[in-house]
Amino acid sequence: MNLQNEIPGEAIQFFEPDPNAVYTIEAAEHIAHVPRRMILLYHKHGLVSPVVDPACGGYYFNDEGIRALRRIEYLRTVCGINLAGIKMILALMNEVERLCTEVRFLRGQCESAGSTTEHDERSFPLPGPVGTRAGRHSVATHARAFQSIRRRLSMETGDQRLALR
Repeated sequence: MNLQNEIPGEAIQFFEPDPNAVYTIEAAEHIAHVPRRMILLYHKHGLVSPVVDPACGGYYFNDEGIRALRRIEYLRTVCGINLAGIKMILALMNEVERLCTEVRFLRGQCESAGSTTEHDERSFPLPGPVGTRAGRHSVATHARAFQSIRRRLSMETGDQRLALR
């Protein structure tokens, strides 16, 4: 049984960082395939933060930092988005994740109170540009769109945690 014949040459095997490990900037550079100077630039622009204060002896990153570096590099190189755009995308992704957590919490509260109302299909007004009427979209529509974006980012960056949520 020859493994080289079973696994296509173009198949990418991503290293999944250990959640309890801390990596030096050199290790992060190697694991995330991001040049050191770009890691420093991303830090300077507030896109990624080391777990240890750089003034205390260097840049050290955890598994979240490695995933963030992969995500940022994908958005910059493959999608052609500049650093300001990446910062906005990451902020929006964090906000959506926060809102999803809040919705899950509120659904749990409703279920524990015995509510049988279907929350997914309820429509909520969304703010539109100034001078336009806001559209009405269901929560389920937005959730499906967000899930498809997360799956695509997961496949492109190798971050399996995005696909699992």
